[in-house]
Amino acid sequence: MYIEGNENILLETVCKGSFSYYHVVKVSSRIVHSIFMCFCYNM
Repeated sequence: MYIEGNENILLETVCKGSFSYYHVVKVSSRIVHSIFMCFCYNM
């Protein structure tokens, strides 16, 4: 029972970590894209 709970916590942590990583990548790619568009527009 104790080990099962530990596995659940570990799985939850991994899911949260990968979700936050995905969110960071999405936001940073959007920022890079907007900067790139501004740069191309100003050329």
